[in-house]
Amino acid sequence: MSSMAHGETKQEWSRAHDMLRRSGRWANLLLDGYLVSAQGFVYESRRCPHCGSTISKRVSKAEALATLAELLGVHTRSLGVLAERVTAPARIFNA
Repeated sequence: MSSMAHGETKQEWSRAHDMLRRSGRWANLLLDGYLVSAQGFVYESRRCPHCGSTISKRVSKAEALATLAELLGVHTRSLGVLAERVTAPARIFNA
């Protein structure tokens, strides 16, 4: 069964989500966030591209921090580019 396929039963659905958790595509799924259990375990939640449900897997704190740091860098660079591009046309027309 493909990691994108969902079957008719709860067992098949669970198997498809388990395959996504173990696949190399996990990091490419939409990130929904992180949860920390009462015991201190970190769970990363991502969105299933087939059914849209949230699926989670346990990750290390270091992995979670590295992912969040990478996303922060992407967002910071994107905000900088957007700020430059949004204000640039106004300066051209006001010149």
